[in-house]
Parts: sequence; structure tokens; C-alpha cells
Amino acid sequence: MISFIIPTVYNSPQLKIQVTNLERCDLVEEILIIEDVPYNGMFDRMDLKKTKIIPHNGVKKYCNGCWNLGISMSKSYYYALSTDDILYSTKIIEDILHFYKTRSNLGVIGIHPVNYNKYETNRVLFYGIVEKEKLHADGGWGALMFNHKDNVMMIPEDLQHWCGDTYYLNYSKYPVYDYFGEKFFTGNDDHGTESSKIQDICINDQKIYEEKYKLEKPIWKK
Repeated sequence: MISFIIPTVYNSPQLKIQVTNLERCDLVEEILIIEDVPYNGMFDRMDLKKTKIIPHNGVKKYCNGCWNLGISMSKSYYYALSTDDILYSTKIIEDILHFYKTRSNLGVIGIHPVNYNKYETNRVLFYGIVEKEKLHADGGWGALMFNHKDNVMMIPEDLQHWCGDTYYLNYSKYPVYDYFGEKFFTGNDDHGTESSKIQDICINDQKIYEEKYKLEKPIWKK
């Protein structure tokens, strides 16, 4: 079983579909929706059995702060950190849990850019995981990351919105992998005003990561 942690950073309409699909998946124990913008009522008429909405308390936490909060509240040994603007088949959950349970010493698993609709439409189908070569989170890798409690990490508080995925990639105790398989759809080109509000935050996050947290080599490669 697995916990999903999803901040409402962009207040994306994709979230309602994403939650509907996760609610139907037998492998999902809970869905923690961490409000980072005030609730817009999108779930009011839905019969939610696994979903818990963590109310917005008036303090902007951004993506990384919401993920940290969700991790601290999560019940399952396995957990997924997601953004609110992606759509995918829940078969990926079956795939990922299978990899974790049949292979030893797996760390974080993220989504390779080739799986996303906006990067490559005529991709070759390949299902599996491959040890990550790049030392940064590229092309939506951090829009959905899987991990487990033996490898749990809290993202530093001074990294507010960006670089949480790169932190996970580099500070994982166990080898990090790219997932290839189910195709993903993202609406991250349509974030509107929410996106423009956080650009300065993102630029500052990158600067802080370079100055304080960048490693010559990931911990799992040492």
C-alpha cells in the first residue's frame, strides 16, 4: 500500500481527475491533499474514502513544504510525492511497487521525461527502471516521485518550491532510478497567475541549492 501526497500549489483542474483515479486504485491507502491555496470546492460532490484534505492555514508553504508536511502525516511505508497538474494510468503504481518488492536497495524512482506528452510523442514503448545518469531532476522528473520510509528525506526549509526533486535525487541513501512505461500528461504550461507568482521563489531556490546543497557526487554513488 502507498500514500500519495499532493499539494494544491497550482490549483489545477487535473487534480480532480487524478484523485478520482487514485481513489479507485486498490494499492493506494491514502491521498493527502495539502492545500497551499484556499480550497476551491472541487471535491464537494465526490464520495472520497481515501482522501484527506489538509486545510490551508493562511501560510504559503509552496511545494516542498507541503511535501514535508504530508510525509510527516503519511501512514504507508511507501509514499509518492506528486504535483497537482499531471494525469497518468494507475498501472504505474503497480509497476513501482513491484520493483520495490522484487529488487533490493532501490531508492527514489522518478519519471523519465520521455514519458511526458510534451517531450516526445512518438516514443518507443519500454517498461522498466534504469539507474539515473543525470545528477539533476530534468524534464518533470520530480512531478511524481516514489520513495519509502527507510529512505525518507525532509527537504530543507529554505528550498521552498524548486529543487526538492534534485535534493531527493542527490541525498537518497539508495540508488535512484528513472521509470519508463506509462505515458504521462501534464498541464504545467498552463499555470497562469499561480506560476508567475512563484518565479522569484524558484530562482532563489536554485541559488540556495547551488550554494548550500549541491554535491559533487550523489550520496548513493559514493
